[in-house]
Amino acid sequence: MRTLNGAQQAHIAQENTTFATCLKLTLSDATVLGYTNHDKDLIVSGVTYSASSGYTPSDIKNTDQLNVNNMDVQGLIITGGVTEGDIAAG
Repeated sequence: MRTLNGAQQAHIAQENTTFATCLKLTLSDATVLGYTNHDKDLIVSGVTYSASSGYTPSDIKNTDQLNVNNMDVQGLIITGGVTEGDIAAG
């Protein structure tokens, strides 16, 4: 089970709520790129997540174990010079 902090609990208690997802890519050369589906850029833990990428996340698969959650992402990465070949190569 996940524990929400006070701000998150207050947010989801409202009649209307929103959440944004952030996608962080760490390239093999240690370059870090951030993307979000929010309508403006977000800075989280020192990483700027760009709102201009236009990706759509799938449902996030959660478990009650300590394993990593999984999500598929569809969309276009238009910043940072990352190509489809780069992603396929890891």
